Amino acid sequence: QIPGTEWSWIEGGQCPAALKSDGTLWAWGLNTNGAVGINDRVQRSSPTQVPGTQWDALSLAQNSVVARKTDGTLWTWGRDAVGKLGLNAQGVDVSSPTQIPGTQWTKEISMSYYHCAAVKDDDTMWVWGYNQDGVLGQNLAGAAAGARSSPTQIPGTKWKRSIENSGTYSKLFLRDE
Repeated sequence: QIPGTEWSWIEGGQCPAALKSDGTLWAWGLNTNGAVGINDRVQRSSPTQVPGTQWDALSLAQNSVVARKTDGTLWTWGRDAVGKLGLNAQGVDVSSPTQIPGTQWTKEISMSYYHCAAVKDDDTMWVWGYNQDGVLGQNLAGAAAGARSSPTQIPGTKWKRSIENSGTYSKLFLRDE
């Protein structure tokens, strides 16, 4: 059993993270790229609180974390690879929670191996990271695809959510019509 009580959400992997019902966020594990979120790269064998409170959702993949606070802000840390942290840089790992610009990220967040997606209050879908084979939905593929290190809007509105773990180089999105 993982120590503690009142866990409300958990995501697994090399560096698992979990939310408690009091709005605190806890992480542990490998921490090679700072994915525990406490400004170091020391492995943790038990849950360690990530700074701050009022966390209400999270998604993680490949030593990277994206988490949302109740005020609609989105925060990210860990392994950047190709801009998947959404902080306007590529290949720059971050070992403590850093806010992605903007607010109103209150609907859906989803992180995959190389990319991330989020839905805002106005039902617009935003994506960032590696655009292999056009996975970011920007109508670009091949050499033009590249990576997007900042959130980029997918055309349209009425996006409900992305489908978790739809693949390394694929992403599925649901819309209300």
